[in-house]
Amino acid sequence: MFSDAIASFLDGRIRFRHAALHDPDVAARLHDYLTTSLPGVRSARVNSRTGSLLLEYDPEVLDRSTLLDLAARAESLLAPVREGKGETRVPGESRPVRHRSGRVSARRALNRSMLVTLAASVLFGALGRERAHVALGAAFAALSTAHLYSVRKCL
Repeated sequence: MFSDAIASFLDGRIRFRHAALHDPDVAARLHDYLTTSLPGVRSARVNSRTGSLLLEYDPEVLDRSTLLDLAARAESLLAPVREGKGETRVPGESRPVRHRSGRVSARRALNRSMLVTLAASVLFGALGRERAHVALGAAFAALSTAHLYSVRKCL
């Protein structure tokens, strides 16, 4: 239910978070609809990066029940439909949106490999197995370098 997407609801201000708002086209259509078609809306800010919609409204013109009815009607527009593995189709859109699930799992595998090599290197160092300790330490350093390269834009 779309009413579950309501993150906060104060008089004069309501915030929605929904996966379909990550699509900039859907977010733009919803923004245009809210700012032009609804009386009492002061502003609507959509952040497609976070999947968030902040609606500021006049509580004298729009009451909570009207906004909850609007949320129920908007559910059919914003509810993503699962197509296949890693694909989502938003109603009204012709092509599915692909998710980067492969990239996330590759990053997860890299992080786990770093953890395993670090733990094994420390273990072999504690046991006095110098060659294994050095080899696993070098593998950890190489994996750390690959990790830093993959997240270089976040640093």
